[in-house]
Amino acid sequence: MNVPSPYPTLLSSFAISCGPSMRRRCNAQLSLFDLLTSISPTQLCATTEEDLPSLERLVNIALLANKYCIVSYEEWSLDRILSLTQRPSNFLRHAPPQICARVLEVAFLCNHQQLLDITTQRLVARMLWSDIDRRPVLEVAERRGITKLQGVAYYKELIELEGYSAQDGFYLAIPPDTPSVRRACLISAHHSLVNLWECIRLHPPTFLSDDCQAHTECLGTWTSLWSYAASSNQTLQHGPADVLGRLKSMMILLKKTMVETESMSLGCVLVALESITAMRDDIIAGLMDHFQEH
Repeated sequence: MNVPSPYPTLLSSFAISCGPSMRRRCNAQLSLFDLLTSISPTQLCATTEEDLPSLERLVNIALLANKYCIVSYEEWSLDRILSLTQRPSNFLRHAPPQICARVLEVAFLCNHQQLLDITTQRLVARMLWSDIDRRPVLEVAERRGITKLQGVAYYKELIELEGYSAQDGFYLAIPPDTPSVRRACLISAHHSLVNLWECIRLHPPTFLSDDCQAHTECLGTWTSLWSYAASSNQTLQHGPADVLGRLKSMMILLKKTMVETESMSLGCVLVALESITAMRDDIIAGLMDHFQEH
């Protein structure tokens, strides 16, 4: 069999380390066929998406190359996956959760921090603001200890249990067959997040603006606008534990009212909006803390 470079070295590696019994254990997702036949020397230098193997095969290549310590193929496949995540309409926005979870897994196993960070970031947003099936991603996050995604998944589970009635207002509807330990965890997390909202409602994020000549007056206006946004119907339509839903509504309302007001300098308006984003990111990073067993 005539195999073009760089295949000879690759085939030699597998001839030594992968015997018949090992090959039988390679399933469809991790097949040697993907690694040995899906790429050619031309594809190693590919510059267009049409010339590349499919995402599924790129993940297979990265996993197998990592397993058998074939560094050049591992780096190549990971770089290609990373480039796909950076496209305007990248696959993490719409691909099935199973393939997203596999990309998360390969980024963790190969210790590719940039790919892990961008995958986590995009999946956090998708899990928070869409109806994606969170289970495949959560399975990887729990197995690999990716706490940010764990926290987001548990948070979404919790707020989906919040109900509302005209007579009783918001309530927490935990299924009766929920194990007692899990039930206690959900109740504790709900209580913790409700307390967090009370803190957010009463204490707007502070900020500095070196260029503002009337910063004290701007802070006074900011505090008033924050209280107004926190008590608006638009914000309170979300459950009391849905701190991110409430904060998102506040951000939309504050952007509108702060642009229209003449009581805050432009510099303070911009820094104030940045402080909301920083608060949101801190909340997301700490979600898992609310679900820790005490």
